[in-house]
Amino acid sequence: MSECNERRKVDAAITEVTKEHPVLRLDGESNLYGQVNSEILKFDEWVNTTRRGLLAFAIRDQPPNFDGLSAFDAQAHGRVSTRSTFDALAAVWRPSGCDTDEYLSHVVNHERPGDVSGQDHEARGFAALRFRGYSLPASPIDVQVSRAGVRGQFHAFASAIGTQNDDHTSLLAPVGIESSWCTMADAQAGCVCLVDDLTATTLAQWLSRDGGDGPRAVYVPLVNSLTGQVLTRRRAYGLARVVLRHNHKYPHQPVFVFADDSAIDTCHSEVVESDIQPIGAVTGADIGEPTWGRMSDWTLSVISPHLALPTSPIAFAITHNKWLRQSMECWNNSLGYASTCALDELIAAAAFCLVPKHWFDEINDHTADNLHKLRAAVLDFNTAEFGFDGLAVSDQAAGGWHTALYFSPRLFPHPVEQSFDAFRTLLNYHCPVSGSKRVALLPGEVLSWSHDPQAIEPWLTIRVNLSAPTEDFEDFVWQLGVATASLWRKSWTAAQSLKGSGQDRDATSCHTPG
Repeated sequence: MSECNERRKVDAAITEVTKEHPVLRLDGESNLYGQVNSEILKFDEWVNTTRRGLLAFAIRDQPPNFDGLSAFDAQAHGRVSTRSTFDALAAVWRPSGCDTDEYLSHVVNHERPGDVSGQDHEARGFAALRFRGYSLPASPIDVQVSRAGVRGQFHAFASAIGTQNDDHTSLLAPVGIESSWCTMADAQAGCVCLVDDLTATTLAQWLSRDGGDGPRAVYVPLVNSLTGQVLTRRRAYGLARVVLRHNHKYPHQPVFVFADDSAIDTCHSEVVESDIQPIGAVTGADIGEPTWGRMSDWTLSVISPHLALPTSPIAFAITHNKWLRQSMECWNNSLGYASTCALDELIAAAAFCLVPKHWFDEINDHTADNLHKLRAAVLDFNTAEFGFDGLAVSDQAAGGWHTALYFSPRLFPHPVEQSFDAFRTLLNYHCPVSGSKRVALLPGEVLSWSHDPQAIEPWLTIRVNLSAPTEDFEDFVWQLGVATASLWRKSWTAAQSLKGSGQDRDATSCHTPG
Protein backbone atom coordinates (compact mmCIF):
# COMPACT_ATOMS: atom_id res chain seq x y z
CA MET A 1 0.00 0.00 0.00
CA SER A 2 1.43 3.39 -0.95
CA GLU A 3 2.16 6.02 1.68
CA CYS A 4 -0.19 8.41 -0.08
CA ASN A 5 -3.06 5.96 0.38
CA GLU A 6 -2.06 5.41 4.02
CA ARG A 7 -2.16 9.14 4.67
CA ARG A 8 -5.49 9.45 2.95
CA LYS A 9 -6.92 6.60 5.01
CA VAL A 10 -5.67 8.19 8.22
CA ASP A 11 -7.03 11.63 7.34
CA ALA A 12 -10.34 10.19 6.14
CA ALA A 13 -10.81 8.16 9.32
CA ILE A 14 -10.06 11.14 11.56
CA THR A 15 -12.34 13.42 9.53
CA GLU A 16 -15.20 10.93 9.75
CA VAL A 17 -14.92 10.59 13.53
CA THR A 18 -14.50 14.34 14.01
CA LYS A 19 -17.94 14.96 12.52
CA GLU A 20 -19.60 13.48 15.60
CA HIS A 21 -16.96 13.35 18.33
CA PRO A 22 -14.16 15.57 19.64
CA VAL A 23 -10.75 14.13 18.76
CA LEU A 24 -7.47 14.44 20.64
CA ARG A 25 -4.87 14.46 17.88
CA LEU A 26 -1.55 12.96 18.90
CA ASP A 27 -0.53 12.17 15.34
CA GLY A 28 0.93 15.50 14.25
CA GLU A 29 4.41 16.93 13.90
CA SER A 30 3.74 20.23 15.60
CA ASN A 31 4.22 20.82 19.30
CA LEU A 32 0.90 21.01 21.14
CA TYR A 33 2.22 22.27 24.47
CA GLY A 34 4.34 25.34 23.85
CA GLN A 35 3.11 28.41 22.05
CA VAL A 36 5.10 30.14 19.33
CA ASN A 37 7.62 32.41 21.00
CA SER A 38 6.26 35.93 21.39
CA GLU A 39 9.41 37.53 19.94
CA ILE A 40 8.93 35.59 16.68
CA LEU A 41 5.37 36.88 16.46
CA LYS A 42 6.63 40.44 17.00
CA PHE A 43 9.27 40.01 14.34
CA ASP A 44 6.75 38.45 11.94
CA GLU A 45 4.64 41.59 12.18
CA TRP A 46 7.74 43.80 11.98
CA VAL A 47 9.25 42.23 8.88
CA ASN A 48 5.97 42.19 6.98
CA THR A 49 5.44 45.86 7.81
CA THR A 50 8.93 47.28 7.32
CA ARG A 51 10.51 44.72 4.91
CA ARG A 52 13.69 45.01 6.99
CA GLY A 53 15.67 42.24 8.63
CA LEU A 54 16.64 40.84 12.01
CA LEU A 55 19.54 43.21 12.57
CA ALA A 56 17.20 46.14 12.04
CA PHE A 57 14.71 44.55 14.42
CA ALA A 58 17.40 44.17 17.09
CA ILE A 59 18.14 47.91 17.09
CA ARG A 60 14.82 49.19 15.81
CA ASP A 61 14.52 52.05 18.32
CA GLN A 62 17.99 53.54 17.76
CA PRO A 63 20.52 54.39 15.05
CA PRO A 64 22.58 51.46 13.73
CA ASN A 65 25.32 50.63 16.26
CA PHE A 66 27.18 47.57 17.49
CA ASP A 67 26.47 48.21 21.16
CA GLY A 68 22.77 47.94 20.36
CA LEU A 69 23.30 44.51 18.79
CA SER A 70 25.27 43.30 21.81
CA ALA A 71 22.61 44.61 24.20
CA PHE A 72 19.90 42.86 22.21
CA ASP A 73 21.82 39.56 22.32
CA ALA A 74 22.23 39.80 26.09
CA GLN A 75 18.50 40.36 26.51
CA ALA A 76 17.21 37.86 23.94
CA HIS A 77 19.33 34.86 25.05
CA GLY A 78 18.98 33.44 21.55
CA ARG A 79 21.09 30.59 20.24
CA VAL A 80 22.53 32.81 17.48
CA SER A 81 24.07 36.22 18.14
CA THR A 82 23.08 39.16 15.93
CA ARG A 83 26.54 40.71 16.41
CA SER A 84 28.33 37.50 15.39
CA THR A 85 26.01 37.15 12.42
CA PHE A 86 26.91 40.65 11.23
CA ASP A 87 30.61 39.79 11.50
CA ALA A 88 30.01 36.67 9.38
CA LEU A 89 28.11 38.70 6.77
CA ALA A 90 30.79 41.38 6.65
CA ALA A 91 33.51 38.76 6.17
CA VAL A 92 32.05 37.62 2.85
CA TRP A 93 29.84 40.40 1.50
CA ARG A 94 31.19 43.76 2.74
CA PRO A 95 32.27 45.76 -0.35
CA SER A 96 35.89 46.79 -0.64
CA GLY A 97 36.41 50.27 0.76
CA CYS A 98 33.24 50.14 2.88
CA ASP A 99 33.94 50.27 6.62
CA THR A 100 31.97 48.21 9.13
CA ASP A 101 29.80 51.11 10.30
CA GLU A 102 28.75 51.89 6.75
CA TYR A 103 28.07 48.23 6.03
CA LEU A 104 25.98 47.86 9.20
CA SER A 105 23.92 50.87 8.14
CA HIS A 106 23.46 49.33 4.69
CA VAL A 107 22.32 45.94 6.08
CA VAL A 108 19.98 47.50 8.64
CA ASN A 109 18.28 49.82 6.14
CA HIS A 110 18.03 47.29 3.32
CA GLU A 111 14.40 46.60 2.38
CA ARG A 112 13.37 43.18 1.06
CA PRO A 113 10.83 42.48 -1.67
CA GLY A 114 7.72 40.68 -0.55
CA ASP A 115 7.65 38.27 -3.47
CA VAL A 116 9.60 35.14 -4.42
CA SER A 117 12.89 36.51 -5.63
CA GLY A 118 15.91 34.55 -4.48
CA GLN A 119 17.68 34.04 -1.18
CA ASP A 120 18.29 36.53 1.62
CA HIS A 121 21.89 37.14 2.68
CA GLU A 122 21.04 37.97 6.26
CA ALA A 123 18.93 34.83 6.76
CA ARG A 124 21.77 32.73 5.36
CA GLY A 125 24.09 34.41 7.85
CA PHE A 126 21.93 33.39 10.80
CA ALA A 127 21.66 29.85 9.44
CA ALA A 128 25.45 29.65 9.04
CA LEU A 129 25.93 30.68 12.67
CA ARG A 130 23.42 28.03 13.73
CA PHE A 131 25.48 25.37 11.92
CA ARG A 132 28.62 26.72 13.59
CA GLY A 133 26.85 26.36 16.92
CA TYR A 134 27.34 22.62 16.75
CA SER A 135 30.87 22.71 15.34
CA LEU A 136 30.06 22.48 11.64
CA PRO A 137 32.21 25.02 9.74
CA ALA A 138 29.87 27.22 7.74
CA SER A 139 30.00 30.50 5.89
CA PRO A 140 26.85 32.40 4.85
CA ILE A 141 27.89 31.95 1.24
CA ASP A 142 27.78 28.15 1.68
CA VAL A 143 24.18 27.99 2.87
CA GLN A 144 21.47 26.72 0.54
CA VAL A 145 17.80 27.40 1.12
CA SER A 146 14.71 25.42 0.14
CA ARG A 147 11.15 26.66 0.29
CA ALA A 148 9.91 23.05 0.54
CA GLY A 149 11.40 22.40 3.97
CA VAL A 150 13.49 19.36 4.89
CA ARG A 151 11.41 17.26 2.53
CA GLY A 152 12.40 19.48 -0.38
CA GLN A 153 16.09 19.25 0.49
CA PHE A 154 15.78 15.46 0.66
CA HIS A 155 14.01 15.36 -2.71
CA ALA A 156 16.81 17.36 -4.33
CA PHE A 157 19.45 15.25 -2.56
CA ALA A 158 17.94 11.94 -3.73
CA SER A 159 17.61 13.32 -7.25
CA ALA A 160 21.24 14.47 -7.31
CA ILE A 161 22.57 11.12 -6.14
CA GLY A 162 20.20 9.09 -8.29
CA THR A 163 21.22 10.71 -11.56
CA GLN A 164 24.77 9.38 -11.15
CA ASN A 165 23.87 5.71 -11.43
CA ASP A 166 20.35 4.83 -12.41
CA ASP A 167 20.85 1.07 -12.18
CA HIS A 168 22.46 0.58 -8.78
CA THR A 169 22.22 3.68 -6.63
CA SER A 170 20.33 3.01 -3.42
CA LEU A 171 19.50 4.55 -0.06
CA LEU A 172 19.97 3.11 3.42
CA ALA A 173 17.64 4.48 6.10
CA PRO A 174 16.42 3.55 9.56
CA VAL A 175 12.78 2.81 10.25
CA GLY A 176 11.28 6.18 11.16
CA ILE A 177 11.84 7.87 7.82
CA GLU A 178 8.58 8.99 6.24
CA SER A 179 7.27 6.47 3.71
CA SER A 180 6.68 9.30 1.25
CA TRP A 181 10.41 9.99 1.39
CA CYS A 182 11.11 6.32 0.64
CA THR A 183 8.78 6.50 -2.35
CA MET A 184 10.53 9.65 -3.49
CA ALA A 185 13.99 8.12 -3.06
CA ASP A 186 12.93 4.90 -4.77
CA ALA A 187 11.88 6.89 -7.82
CA GLN A 188 15.02 9.03 -7.84
CA ALA A 189 17.81 6.98 -6.29
CA GLY A 190 16.85 3.36 -6.80
CA CYS A 191 16.26 0.73 -4.14
CA VAL A 192 15.64 1.83 -0.55
CA CYS A 193 16.93 -0.47 2.21
CA LEU A 194 15.36 -0.06 5.67
CA VAL A 195 16.98 -1.21 8.91
CA ASP A 196 15.57 -1.30 12.42
CA ASP A 197 18.69 0.34 13.82
CA LEU A 198 21.26 2.34 11.87
CA THR A 199 24.68 1.45 13.26
CA ALA A 200 28.24 1.11 11.98
CA THR A 201 27.65 -2.63 11.63
CA THR A 202 24.45 -2.38 9.58
CA LEU A 203 26.02 0.33 7.41
CA ALA A 204 29.17 -1.73 6.78
CA GLN A 205 27.10 -4.80 5.91
CA TRP A 206 25.03 -2.77 3.46
CA LEU A 207 28.12 -1.30 1.82
CA SER A 208 29.64 -4.75 1.41
CA ARG A 209 26.92 -5.58 -1.10
CA ASP A 210 27.36 -4.76 -4.77
CA GLY A 211 26.50 -1.13 -5.25
CA GLY A 212 27.42 -0.74 -8.90
CA ASP A 213 29.76 1.99 -10.10
CA GLY A 214 27.98 5.03 -8.71
CA PRO A 215 27.39 6.68 -5.34
CA ARG A 216 25.06 5.53 -2.61
CA ALA A 217 23.28 7.47 0.10
CA VAL A 218 22.44 7.13 3.80
CA TYR A 219 19.70 8.96 5.70
CA VAL A 220 20.94 9.82 9.22
CA PRO A 221 18.44 11.70 11.42
CA LEU A 222 19.79 13.35 14.54
CA VAL A 223 16.56 12.25 16.25
CA ASN A 224 14.49 9.36 14.89
CA SER A 225 10.99 10.74 14.33
CA LEU A 226 9.31 7.43 15.22
CA THR A 227 11.25 6.10 18.20
CA GLY A 228 12.93 9.23 19.59
CA GLN A 229 16.37 7.61 19.33
CA VAL A 230 19.17 10.20 19.43
CA LEU A 231 22.38 10.04 17.41
CA THR A 232 24.98 9.78 20.16
CA ARG A 233 28.67 10.55 19.74
CA ARG A 234 29.61 6.87 19.83
CA ARG A 235 27.15 5.89 17.11
CA ALA A 236 27.96 8.97 15.00
CA TYR A 237 31.68 8.24 15.21
CA GLY A 238 31.05 4.62 14.23
CA LEU A 239 28.98 5.62 11.19
CA ALA A 240 31.52 8.30 10.22
CA ARG A 241 34.38 5.79 10.43
CA VAL A 242 32.58 3.46 7.99
CA VAL A 243 31.75 6.29 5.55
CA LEU A 244 35.18 7.94 5.59
CA ARG A 245 37.00 4.61 5.28
CA HIS A 246 34.81 3.56 2.36
CA ASN A 247 35.16 6.90 0.56
CA HIS A 248 38.91 6.95 1.15
CA LYS A 249 39.19 3.47 -0.37
CA TYR A 250 36.60 3.92 -3.14
CA PRO A 251 36.63 7.62 -4.12
CA HIS A 252 34.70 6.91 -7.33
CA GLN A 253 31.95 5.00 -5.49
CA PRO A 254 31.33 7.32 -2.55
CA VAL A 255 28.65 7.26 0.11
CA PHE A 256 26.78 10.52 0.70
CA VAL A 257 24.89 11.27 3.91
CA PHE A 258 21.66 13.23 4.33
CA ALA A 259 21.71 14.52 7.92
CA ASP A 260 18.49 16.02 9.31
CA ASP A 261 19.69 18.02 12.32
CA SER A 262 16.48 20.02 12.90
CA ALA A 263 15.70 18.38 16.25
CA ILE A 264 19.05 19.16 17.88
CA ASP A 265 17.38 21.18 20.66
CA THR A 266 14.80 18.54 21.61
CA CYS A 267 16.87 16.13 23.71
CA HIS A 268 14.93 15.40 26.92
CA SER A 269 17.38 12.92 28.46
CA GLU A 270 20.02 14.58 30.64
CA VAL A 271 22.35 11.63 30.10
CA VAL A 272 22.16 11.90 26.31
CA GLU A 273 21.89 15.69 25.96
CA SER A 274 25.63 16.28 26.27
CA ASP A 275 26.34 13.29 24.01
CA ILE A 276 24.25 14.22 20.97
CA GLN A 277 26.43 14.43 17.84
CA PRO A 278 25.53 15.78 14.38
CA ILE A 279 27.36 13.53 11.95
CA GLY A 280 28.37 16.34 9.58
CA ALA A 281 30.59 17.83 12.30
CA VAL A 282 32.71 14.67 12.68
CA THR A 283 36.20 14.68 11.17
CA GLY A 284 38.78 12.00 10.50
CA ALA A 285 40.88 13.46 13.29
CA ASP A 286 38.02 12.78 15.74
CA ILE A 287 38.24 9.05 15.00
CA GLY A 288 42.01 8.88 14.82
CA GLU A 289 42.32 9.00 11.02
CA PRO A 290 43.11 12.61 10.05
CA THR A 291 44.02 11.67 6.46
CA TRP A 292 40.46 10.52 5.82
CA GLY A 293 39.14 14.09 5.74
CA ARG A 294 35.88 15.32 7.22
CA MET A 295 32.28 14.17 7.08
CA SER A 296 31.08 17.56 5.84
CA ASP A 297 32.78 16.70 2.53
CA TRP A 298 30.24 13.89 2.10
CA THR A 299 27.28 15.15 4.12
CA LEU A 300 24.34 17.42 3.38
CA SER A 301 23.43 18.80 6.81
CA VAL A 302 19.93 20.29 7.03
CA ILE A 303 18.19 22.40 9.67
CA SER A 304 14.66 23.72 9.82
CA PRO A 305 12.78 25.82 12.41
CA HIS A 306 9.60 23.74 12.05
CA LEU A 307 9.66 22.55 15.69
CA ALA A 308 9.62 26.13 16.98
CA LEU A 309 7.71 27.52 14.00
CA PRO A 310 5.51 24.74 12.55
CA THR A 311 4.22 26.86 9.66
CA SER A 312 7.65 27.69 8.27
CA PRO A 313 8.23 26.36 4.73
CA ILE A 314 11.99 26.98 4.90
CA ALA A 315 14.96 24.65 5.40
CA PHE A 316 18.67 25.52 5.30
CA ALA A 317 21.40 23.14 4.16
CA ILE A 318 25.17 23.06 3.91
CA THR A 319 27.79 20.76 2.40
CA HIS A 320 31.48 21.14 1.66
CA ASN A 321 31.29 18.78 -1.29
CA LYS A 322 31.53 20.94 -4.41
CA TRP A 323 29.85 18.43 -6.70
CA LEU A 324 26.97 17.81 -4.29
CA ARG A 325 26.49 21.52 -3.71
CA GLN A 326 26.28 22.26 -7.44
CA SER A 327 23.96 19.31 -8.03
CA MET A 328 21.71 20.40 -5.16
CA GLU A 329 21.52 23.91 -6.57
CA CYS A 330 20.56 22.54 -9.99
CA TRP A 331 17.90 20.26 -8.56
CA ASN A 332 16.49 22.87 -6.19
CA ASN A 333 16.14 25.18 -9.19
CA SER A 334 14.70 22.42 -11.34
CA LEU A 335 12.15 21.40 -8.71
CA GLY A 336 11.24 25.00 -7.91
CA TYR A 337 12.53 24.86 -4.35
CA ALA A 338 15.27 27.49 -4.65
CA SER A 339 13.14 30.56 -5.32
CA THR A 340 12.15 31.67 -1.85
CA CYS A 341 10.63 34.75 -0.27
CA ALA A 342 13.14 36.80 1.74
CA LEU A 343 10.50 37.50 4.39
CA ASP A 344 9.86 33.78 4.92
CA GLU A 345 13.60 33.15 5.18
CA LEU A 346 14.03 35.90 7.75
CA ILE A 347 11.15 34.63 9.87
CA ALA A 348 12.68 31.14 9.74
CA ALA A 349 16.04 32.60 10.80
CA ALA A 350 14.30 34.38 13.67
CA ALA A 351 13.55 30.97 15.18
CA PHE A 352 17.31 30.46 15.55
CA CYS A 353 18.00 33.94 16.87
CA LEU A 354 14.97 34.80 18.98
CA VAL A 355 13.88 31.50 20.56
CA PRO A 356 15.91 31.09 23.75
CA LYS A 357 17.23 27.76 24.96
CA HIS A 358 14.97 27.80 28.02
CA TRP A 359 11.92 27.70 25.69
CA PHE A 360 13.05 24.31 24.46
CA ASP A 361 14.15 23.27 27.96
CA GLU A 362 10.62 23.79 29.30
CA ILE A 363 9.06 21.78 26.49
CA ASN A 364 11.67 19.04 26.80
CA ASP A 365 11.00 18.75 30.53
CA HIS A 366 7.30 18.49 29.78
CA THR A 367 7.97 15.85 27.13
CA ALA A 368 10.09 13.83 29.56
CA ASP A 369 7.33 14.05 32.18
CA ASN A 370 4.73 12.75 29.73
CA LEU A 371 7.07 9.95 28.65
CA HIS A 372 7.50 8.95 32.31
CA LYS A 373 3.71 8.89 32.78
CA LEU A 374 3.30 6.73 29.68
CA ARG A 375 5.99 4.26 30.77
CA ALA A 376 4.52 3.99 34.28
CA ALA A 377 1.03 3.43 32.93
CA VAL A 378 2.20 0.78 30.45
CA LEU A 379 4.02 -1.08 33.23
CA ASP A 380 0.87 -0.95 35.35
CA PHE A 381 -1.30 -2.19 32.48
CA ASN A 382 1.03 -5.10 31.78
CA THR A 383 1.38 -6.25 35.38
CA ALA A 384 -2.04 -5.52 36.84
CA GLU A 385 -4.39 -5.83 33.88
CA PHE A 386 -2.93 -8.09 31.20
CA GLY A 387 -0.48 -10.37 32.94
CA PHE A 388 1.88 -10.13 29.95
CA ASP A 389 3.62 -7.44 27.87
CA GLY A 390 0.59 -6.25 25.95
CA LEU A 391 2.00 -2.74 25.52
CA ALA A 392 5.52 -1.38 25.24
CA VAL A 393 7.18 2.00 24.75
CA SER A 394 10.33 2.52 22.71
CA ASP A 395 13.30 2.14 25.05
CA GLN A 396 15.34 4.40 22.75
CA ALA A 397 13.29 7.56 23.31
CA ALA A 398 15.68 10.33 24.37
CA GLY A 399 14.89 13.21 22.00
CA GLY A 400 12.20 14.73 19.85
CA TRP A 401 8.57 15.08 20.83
CA HIS A 402 7.40 11.64 19.71
CA THR A 403 7.91 8.01 20.60
CA ALA A 404 6.71 4.63 19.41
CA LEU A 405 3.99 2.75 21.30
CA TYR A 406 3.81 -0.98 20.59
CA PHE A 407 0.71 -3.17 20.84
CA SER A 408 0.74 -6.94 21.08
CA PRO A 409 -1.66 -8.57 18.60
CA ARG A 410 -2.79 -10.71 21.54
CA LEU A 411 -4.78 -7.72 22.80
CA PHE A 412 -7.11 -7.80 19.81
CA PRO A 413 -10.10 -10.17 19.64
CA HIS A 414 -9.83 -10.18 15.84
CA PRO A 415 -6.89 -10.81 13.47
CA VAL A 416 -4.77 -7.71 12.82
CA GLU A 417 -2.50 -7.27 9.84
CA GLN A 418 -1.10 -3.77 10.18
CA SER A 419 -0.80 -0.86 12.58
CA PHE A 420 -3.66 0.86 10.81
CA ASP A 421 -5.96 -1.72 12.44
CA ALA A 422 -4.79 -0.56 15.88
CA PHE A 423 -5.14 3.08 14.82
CA ARG A 424 -8.73 2.56 13.69
CA THR A 425 -9.63 0.49 16.77
CA LEU A 426 -8.42 3.16 19.19
CA LEU A 427 -9.86 6.03 17.16
CA ASN A 428 -13.31 4.43 17.05
CA TYR A 429 -13.27 3.18 20.64
CA HIS A 430 -16.32 4.46 22.52
CA CYS A 431 -15.27 5.54 26.00
CA PRO A 432 -18.17 5.22 28.47
CA VAL A 433 -17.30 8.53 30.19
CA SER A 434 -19.28 11.47 28.85
CA GLY A 435 -17.24 14.18 27.13
CA SER A 436 -14.15 12.08 26.57
CA LYS A 437 -12.30 12.50 23.30
CA ARG A 438 -11.45 9.95 20.66
CA VAL A 439 -7.69 9.56 20.25
CA ALA A 440 -5.85 9.83 16.92
CA LEU A 441 -2.31 8.42 16.71
CA LEU A 442 -0.16 7.82 13.64
CA PRO A 443 0.13 4.26 12.25
CA GLY A 444 3.68 2.98 11.99
CA GLU A 445 3.32 2.19 8.30
CA VAL A 446 3.37 5.90 7.54
CA LEU A 447 6.84 5.94 9.12
CA SER A 448 8.11 3.06 6.96
CA TRP A 449 7.37 0.42 9.60
CA SER A 450 5.46 -2.73 8.64
CA HIS A 451 3.91 -5.41 10.83
CA ASP A 452 5.60 -8.80 10.58
CA PRO A 453 3.30 -11.51 11.99
CA GLN A 454 6.15 -14.03 11.81
CA ALA A 455 8.45 -12.00 14.07
CA ILE A 456 9.27 -13.19 17.58
CA GLU A 457 7.55 -10.06 18.88
CA PRO A 458 5.04 -9.12 16.15
CA TRP A 459 4.23 -5.66 17.52
CA LEU A 460 1.78 -3.23 16.01
CA THR A 461 3.41 0.22 16.08
CA ILE A 462 1.78 3.62 16.57
CA ARG A 463 3.49 6.96 17.13
CA VAL A 464 2.51 9.19 20.07
CA ASN A 465 3.05 12.94 20.37
CA LEU A 466 4.48 13.40 23.87
CA SER A 467 4.19 17.17 23.80
CA ALA A 468 0.44 17.31 24.37
CA PRO A 469 -0.80 19.46 27.27
CA THR A 470 -0.74 17.66 30.62
CA GLU A 471 -4.51 17.33 31.00
CA ASP A 472 -4.99 16.00 27.48
CA PHE A 473 -2.09 13.58 27.79
CA GLU A 474 -3.34 12.21 31.10
CA ASP A 475 -6.76 11.74 29.50
CA PHE A 476 -5.09 9.85 26.64
CA VAL A 477 -3.17 7.57 29.03
CA TRP A 478 -6.34 6.82 30.97
CA GLN A 479 -8.32 6.06 27.81
CA LEU A 480 -5.48 3.90 26.51
CA GLY A 481 -5.80 1.73 29.61
CA VAL A 482 -9.59 1.52 29.36
CA ALA A 483 -9.54 0.70 25.65
CA THR A 484 -6.79 -1.93 25.81
CA ALA A 485 -8.33 -3.56 28.88
CA SER A 486 -11.64 -3.79 27.04
CA LEU A 487 -9.89 -5.29 24.01
CA TRP A 488 -8.11 -7.86 26.16
CA ARG A 489 -11.32 -8.91 27.92
CA LYS A 490 -12.98 -9.43 24.56
CA SER A 491 -9.96 -11.34 23.30
CA TRP A 492 -9.89 -13.53 26.41
CA THR A 493 -13.63 -14.22 26.18
CA ALA A 494 -13.33 -15.13 22.51
CA ALA A 495 -10.37 -17.40 23.23
CA GLN A 496 -12.27 -19.26 25.96
CA SER A 497 -15.32 -19.59 23.74
CA LEU A 498 -13.28 -21.17 20.97
CA LYS A 499 -11.37 -23.31 23.43
CA GLY A 500 -14.64 -24.62 24.87
CA SER A 501 -15.90 -25.51 21.41
CA GLY A 502 -12.67 -27.36 20.60
CA GLN A 503 -11.59 -24.89 17.89
CA ASP A 504 -8.11 -23.40 17.56
CA ARG A 505 -7.69 -19.66 17.36
CA ASP A 506 -5.13 -17.74 15.44
CA ALA A 507 -1.78 -17.83 17.23
CA THR A 508 -1.75 -14.06 17.58
CA SER A 509 -4.81 -14.02 19.87
CA CYS A 510 -5.05 -17.50 21.42
CA HIS A 511 -2.97 -16.99 24.56
CA THR A 512 -4.00 -17.07 28.19
CA PRO A 513 -3.10 -14.24 30.57
CA GLY A 514 0.40 -14.61 32.01
